[in-house]
Amino acid sequence: MVKSRFLAYGCAVAADALAALVAFLLWPGIERGVSAPFFAAVMVAAWYGGLGPGLVAAALAIPTIEFFFSPPFYAIVFTVEDIVRVAVFLFVALLISALHSGRRRAEGSLRAAHADLERHVQERTRELSNAKVSLESQIAERVKAQEAEHRLASIVESMDDAVIGLTLDGVIINWNPAAERMYGYSTREAIGQPWTMSVPAERHGELEGLLETLKRGGPAAHLETMRVTKSGVGITVSLTVSPIRDASGRLEGVSMVARDITLQRRAEQRFRLQSAALFAAADGMVITDREGIALWVNPAFTSLTGYSAAEMIGQNMRLLKSGKHDRPFYENLWRTILAGHVWRGEIINRRKDGSIYSEEQTITPVRGEGGEIGHFISVKHDVTQRKRLQEELIQSEKLATLGELVAGIAHELNNPLTAMMGHAQLLRMGQHDPAVTARVQRITDAAQRSKRIVQNFLTVARRHQPERVRVSVNEVVRKTLELLAYQLRVNNIEVEVTLASEIPIIAGDPHQLQQVILNLANNAVQAMTAAHGRGQLRVASRFEADGGSIEIMVGDDGPGIAREDQPRIFEPFFTTKPAGQGTGLGLAVVKAIVVDHGGTIKAESVLGEGATFVVTLPVTTPPGAAAERAPARAIPAGLRVLVVDDEASLRELMAEALAMQGAQVETARDGHEALQVLGRTPVDVLVLDIHMPGMSGTELWEKLQKANPALARRTVFCTGSIVNESTRSFLRATECPVVIKPFEWPQLFDGIAEALTR
Repeated sequence: MVKSRFLAYGCAVAADALAALVAFLLWPGIERGVSAPFFAAVMVAAWYGGLGPGLVAAALAIPTIEFFFSPPFYAIVFTVEDIVRVAVFLFVALLISALHSGRRRAEGSLRAAHADLERHVQERTRELSNAKVSLESQIAERVKAQEAEHRLASIVESMDDAVIGLTLDGVIINWNPAAERMYGYSTREAIGQPWTMSVPAERHGELEGLLETLKRGGPAAHLETMRVTKSGVGITVSLTVSPIRDASGRLEGVSMVARDITLQRRAEQRFRLQSAALFAAADGMVITDREGIALWVNPAFTSLTGYSAAEMIGQNMRLLKSGKHDRPFYENLWRTILAGHVWRGEIINRRKDGSIYSEEQTITPVRGEGGEIGHFISVKHDVTQRKRLQEELIQSEKLATLGELVAGIAHELNNPLTAMMGHAQLLRMGQHDPAVTARVQRITDAAQRSKRIVQNFLTVARRHQPERVRVSVNEVVRKTLELLAYQLRVNNIEVEVTLASEIPIIAGDPHQLQQVILNLANNAVQAMTAAHGRGQLRVASRFEADGGSIEIMVGDDGPGIAREDQPRIFEPFFTTKPAGQGTGLGLAVVKAIVVDHGGTIKAESVLGEGATFVVTLPVTTPPGAAAERAPARAIPAGLRVLVVDDEASLRELMAEALAMQGAQVETARDGHEALQVLGRTPVDVLVLDIHMPGMSGTELWEKLQKANPALARRTVFCTGSIVNESTRSFLRATECPVVIKPFEWPQLFDGIAEALTR
C-alpha cells in the first residue's frame, strides 16, 4: 500500500515536470494558455492518484507558472489572475479527486458484488459436485455391496470347507455344496433340519455351550470334533463357530465352517508313528541338505557318533571323516548320489572322542517338487564289533590253520629228532672215550632243546578245555620265554628274568597261564619295537606269604600307555594300535583268564617310560600228586615186538634198540603190512605210530580191538603229534601207554614194560 501511494505522488511530480517541459517548448506561442498543460497534470494526478497527489500537483504547478512563465519572470508575485488560477487549480484537484473516489468506490462495490456472485456460484457448484460425488459413491457402494454379496456367495458356494448357517435355535438355514460333499446330505435335505442331524449323540451339548458364549459377546470359537456322514461314517472335522450380528450388533444367527481333517489326522498319526520309529531305530539316521549339512539326526546317530543333536545340526558331515579314505572314494560317493542313485558302502568314521568305527551306510537322494535333488537321507549301521568279530574269526581260523601246520611240522620234526636222539643214545652206550661222550652229549642236548621248542609250539597250538592241575608258575614263565626266544632275539629285545625260588605249586591251567604271559610279552615286544626298534623286557615273579598270593610282573621300556586309555585297555575290542594291527581282544582274554583263576591284573604306566602289568594269583591248593607208578620190570629176553612206523630210519632204529635189549623185533611201514605180519607171526607187544599213510594206527588198533583184544591192550602208541582233539580222545579211551616223540630209550622201554602188565 505504501509503495503504491509513493508511486502516485511520484507520478504527480512527474506530471508537473512534463507539463513544464511542454510549456517551455511551446513558449511563447501559448503565453496566454500556459496554464493548460499544468491543468492537465493536476487532472491526471487527481484522477489516478486521488486528492493528495492532485493537491501536490497543484501546489507544484502554481510556483512553476509564477516563477518561469508569469512576469516578472523568475520571481513569484501573485496577482488576481494568479489567485484565480490557484483557486481553479484547487477546484479542479478537488473535483477530479472526488470523481476519482466515486469511481473507486463504484469499482470496489462492483468488485465486491462480483466476488460475492463468484462465491455463491462456487458454493453452489461445490454443493452440486458434492451431491454428485455422494450420489456416485452411494451408487458405487451399492454396486460394490452387490458385487461383494455376489462374490461372497460365490466364495461360499465354491469353498472346499463346509459353510453352514444356523438360527439361534440351531436350525439349518444355509448349506453350501461343500457341506453336501462332506456330509452327504443335499441342500434340500439339510435346510430346515436341526444342526444335530450330523452330530454324534455324545456331542449334542457342544453347540449349546458355544451359543451361550456367543450371546454373552464372546469371540468365535475353534474346536476339533467328530461328525457323522449320511452313510454313517465318522469323520474328524476342524470347526469354527462365528456369530452373525445385525447392524445394531444383536446376535441373530450362527455360522459354522467345517473342514474334513480325517486324512490329515491319519497322516499325522502315521507321521508320528514313523517319527517314533525313526527315533527308536537302532541304526543311526541323518537328513542333510544338498551340501551335506546335517538338518536332523536320531538318537541312535548321537549314540553312534558321540555328538549330540545340537552339536551336529548345522555341521557338515565331513566332521566325521577319519582320514582312512582317499579323495577318489568320496568323489565316487558324491558322484553317485548327485546323479540320483542310492549309494551303499562301508565307511570308516571318527567319533567325537576320536575313536574310529566302521559303519555300513546307505545314502538315498530325496527330490523336491521340481525334481531336483535337495536332500539326502543317510542310514548308518555300526559294524565295528561285527568286523572285529570277523577279524577275530579270521584270526582264529588262521591260528587253527597254523596249529594244524605246526602239528604237521612237529610230526615231521619229531621223527628225525627221535632218530637223532636214539642214535646218540646208542652211540653213548658202552662208550668210554670222554671226548666222544662229550660230543654225543652235545648232540643229545641240542636235540632236547629242539624237542622243547617243538613241544612249546604244540602247547600253544593245542586246543583243550580249561583244567586245574598242579602248576609251577615259574615253569610256565620259563617255557613261555623259551617259546619267544627267537622272536625276542631278532627284535633286539633284552630279557631280564627274576623268578622267586619259593613260589609254591598252585592249582591252575598251565596252557591258559602260558597264554597270559605270551600275550603280555607280545604286547610289550610290539610296543618297544614300534617305538624305538629295541628294548628291555622284564619278567619277574614274587610270593607274598602274608597275603597268600603270587605276583607275576611283565614290564617294558616302551612308549607307555596314555592316562586316558588306561581305564579301557582291558575292554573287549579296545585297541590303541592302528587299524588292522590288533583285534583288541588280547588283554581282554588275559583279564578273563586271570579272573577265572581268582586273580587280578593291573597296569602301571607313565607315558614315555614304559608299562608294567602285574598279575596277582591266589595260592590255591593243587590237586594231589599222581601216585608214582611202580618201576616197570625189565623187558624179558625173547619178547616178541612188532614196530609199526612209516618212517623207515626210525623204524629200524627202534628195532635195533629193542634187539639190544634182547627182544625179537618185526617191523611194518603201515597198518596193512602190520596185519600181514600179525597173520603169520605171534606178537607180545605192539609199538604203533598214529599218523601213517594207508591204514593209520587208529584204524589198525580198532581192528585189533575186535580181532585180538589182548594184543590191543598191550599196545604202546608212539607218536609225534597229539594236537588233534580226536587223537587225544582216542588215546585216552584206549588207556594204553603213550610215548611222545622225540623220546629217550628208557621211556620206550618203560612203556613196553607197562604194556606187558596189562
